[in-house]
Amino acid sequence: MSQFTFLQAEFPAIYESANKAFSAAHPDPCTACFYARRALELTVNWLYNPHSADVTDVTGNFENSSLEDFS
Repeated sequence: MSQFTFLQAEFPAIYESANKAFSAAHPDPCTACFYARRALELTVNWLYNPHSADVTDVTGNFENSSLEDFS
């Protein structure tokens, strides 16, 4: 069981990168750094672009919506 299992259902791409970073921390720190950065970039992208395709696929709540709907 991974420390990032809670991400698996809603954010599979973030989970995959975070889990790979964790798994590679001791055997290959450079690879771990790459996957940690990727996980962080995916998370920041999700935070600042909540209407991106990845989020709509997960939630299904943003079809035909705009930022004005949330003002």
